[in-house]
Amino acid sequence: MSYKIKTLLFIPVYNCEKTITEGLEQFFFNEKEPFFNQVLFIDNQSKDKTILKIKEFIKKIKLKNKKTKFKIFKNKKNYNYGGSNKIALNYAYNNKFDYLFISSGDHQGFIYDLVNIFKKEANKNKSFFGVRFHKKAKFSKYSKKRILANLIINKLFSLILKIKINDLGCGQTILNCKYLKNRFYLNFPDGLYFTYYLTLFHLLNNRFKIKFVDIRWKHSKGESSVMPFKHIFVITRLFLLIIFCKKILFNNNKKKINYYKYKNIKI
Repeated sequence: MSYKIKTLLFIPVYNCEKTITEGLEQFFFNEKEPFFNQVLFIDNQSKDKTILKIKEFIKKIKLKNKKTKFKIFKNKKNYNYGGSNKIALNYAYNNKFDYLFISSGDHQGFIYDLVNIFKKEANKNKSFFGVRFHKKAKFSKYSKKRILANLIINKLFSLILKIKINDLGCGQTILNCKYLKNRFYLNFPDGLYFTYYLTLFHLLNNRFKIKFVDIRWKHSKGESSVMPFKHIFVITRLFLLIIFCKKILFNNNKKKINYYKYKNIKI
């Protein structure tokens, strides 16, 4: 390993058979020296051949990379995107990782960008949140309506919180695992908007140091699971709750971590 720091890469997957191997092969077959101590895939009840594709990739990369360990968990129920994240965050802290890297299974973001940002950062004692919509960003076949909607959301939340928010819902993230000790993330909803809550919690907590970092982003070949009207409803609700009751992010109506059960898939 290039670093004494213990690193875990988490990739949440759901029906990603068409996209999962592209990003993995692009990064792992081109790295000169293994960077990650371990890679954790969490499958949220995929109905396609996602797990088979991951196993095929692991079999190939193990011929080149003997150092990085790989694990596949399969949720026993559909816990949604947030539920998979909760399992990963808990696993990272319990297994004494220093940093948790999160990258999507649909390969919209690039693993290389996160690793390169981390290597170049002199002061690593923080969490890093990816920014899709920056001046140098280039988007191919990416919906202009989605770009505009995200920019408006970022601006609105920046105004009410009086904090500059570069990107609220990217999902390409590096978390400092020491921040995960009290399992604050169990307060968050299990839905697709888990990343919004995670980002806002870091911004509203003075004990957490964070940095927004520019990344590359591209159109996904997979089908989007975002329902526009539901998206608007959830974001509006979150917006209003923060205006009138910031404590909503710190409530105690949480499921215990034992609620989220999974099977360790044999590789």
